[in-house]
Amino acid sequence: MSNGLGYTPRMRSSRRSLHLLALVLSAFAGSFAATFVLGWVEPARATEGRASPYANLAIFARALSHIEAVHVEEANQDELIYGAIRGMVGTLDPHSSFMDPEEYRILASDTQGRFGGIGVEIDVRDGWLTVHGVFEGGPADRVGIQPGDRFLSIEDRQARDMPIAEAVRVMRGEPGTSVDVSIRRDGEEDALRLRLTREIVQVEAVEARILPDRIVHLQLRAFQSTTTEEMRRALDAATAATASSGGVRGILLDMRRNPGGLLNEAVRDSDEFLDSGTIVSTRGRGGQVLSEASAHAAGTRPNWPIVVLVD
Repeated sequence: MSNGLGYTPRMRSSRRSLHLLALVLSAFAGSFAATFVLGWVEPARATEGRASPYANLAIFARALSHIEAVHVEEANQDELIYGAIRGMVGTLDPHSSFMDPEEYRILASDTQGRFGGIGVEIDVRDGWLTVHGVFEGGPADRVGIQPGDRFLSIEDRQARDMPIAEAVRVMRGEPGTSVDVSIRRDGEEDALRLRLTREIVQVEAVEARILPDRIVHLQLRAFQSTTTEEMRRALDAATAATASSGGVRGILLDMRRNPGGLLNEAVRDSDEFLDSGTIVSTRGRGGQVLSEASAHAAGTRPNWPIVVLVD
């Protein structure tokens, strides 16, 4: 039998190594400071003043070397390093996260509102990756995928408990390439197995409609690079359409299911409705103001009553 680090009964000498690695990882997590001396761990002596924040990098380097030497399978160094950074950043606060190059590429395409994919929005319900929305006319729409459908597998990988970021990474890709999925629909026992061809999906960030009482329902789906211009066009069109009947009476600003996006776009959107004051400021350690955005009177919309919907 073998465990993740490759230990077998014939490798009794590695018991001490495994114990050493456990101590190293515990030290790296901050439970105590340690240095290596002739292959064993010795608590570091206290020093006057503040210790260098980089002192424990030697522990990390030794742990990395040990994993590469004894793990039963050859370790991917990039994945090990990224995993370590991800864990380190994850200890800071709920709003800090690390993105590897592929995750950053996906984020960049999201903020541009244009990417190669199958045309679905997904979320997690009871551990299942579930279709939240389908882009009209996209690959998923054409094969009949519906909101509420649950993914059983994506590219022969079990979708149960798969992180959303990983599912997005697998389903996105170059236009013209294919992705195999299996889904299950509520009320049906048999799974549907589908092959979809990826294509460019264009996401509209803003959707607007005029309600019967001249209230404009303005849905902002995301703060991507086109959001402000789309919102301006929607408001201009609503103003023109209601001019003969008394004009716009108010705005219903629908922010539900908006995942966020570009801060500068959110600032520009806010500036459409504010004529003065600070919109947002960023403060660093000790309260130092790092940046600040203020509203401008020029271009401000009329003082319409506004209701904001959030979830």
